[in-house]
Amino acid sequence: MVKVGELEGGFWFPKNVSSVLGNGKRIGFWKEKWIGNAPLQDLFPNLFAKETDQLVEVAK
Repeated sequence: MVKVGELEGGFWFPKNVSSVLGNGKRIGFWKEKWIGNAPLQDLFPNLFAKETDQLVEVAK
């Protein structure tokens, strides 16, 4: 991650992380955009399809 940040002028993290966790009770694990412009459910569709609780929150 450090190397990627350096390649993009040091602004990789704030440009690619879009949620502030706080206590995590309202942040969906699969539905939020954690890296880049796509939620994990789109980045890992096969894994998401096997998830039994697709609405799970980070704090759960």
